[in-house]
Amino acid sequence: MTARYPGQAGRRALLASLAVLTGIVGALVLYETSLEPGAALVTAVFDSAPEVIPPAGFARIARTVTEQRVPVPTAGAPTAHLDIDTPEGGRGPRPVILWVHGGGFISSSSATVRDYAILLAHAGYTVASLDYSLAPGSRYPVPVRQGNAALRYLHEHAGRFGGEPGRIVLGGDSAGAQIASQLAAVQTDPALARSVGMAAALTPPHPARRRAVLRPV
Repeated sequence: MTARYPGQAGRRALLASLAVLTGIVGALVLYETSLEPGAALVTAVFDSAPEVIPPAGFARIARTVTEQRVPVPTAGAPTAHLDIDTPEGGRGPRPVILWVHGGGFISSSSATVRDYAILLAHAGYTVASLDYSLAPGSRYPVPVRQGNAALRYLHEHAGRFGGEPGRIVLGGDSAGAQIASQLAAVQTDPALARSVGMAAALTPPHPARRRAVLRPV
């Protein structure tokens, strides 16, 4: 038989209450640090390594490319930004690549694909990297709205960067590829555009010429 001393049950109840209280305080601290603790962990994984490892001689290549950052006002969403890389010299107008970075919708930025954009620009393209709003601060379809606004901006101003408005290519990696595919679908499917409350930035011409204007990849 185990001996019980006066007040032992009370002390156990007190310790249990303290443990619960400590857990609640810890959870509140974590919640205030990040609205989505799981998202913070995933973000750390994405940010732990570069997305692109530059090749030998990259510093020399980077000197042949210039970058400009421009704001893109977006109806019904925060202002996005485009980092536009253009090669020095060469013939124009050049095809335009609108690239959407990955990161699980919750991390990374246009800066994480900067080296890749430089390589593409060096190959003879005008490259616009979309810096869109991340979750959980922004919800779907905010990135698609911002991409649509970016398409409209590039169609109207591509010439300022040596680009050709009639040759815009969509691309992206990971979550960015999913955003780019939705963006392409919005341009070619009026019913989808209406369902997400958007007006397509680009109006495809005759189907026989569509691929020359909009080619999602």
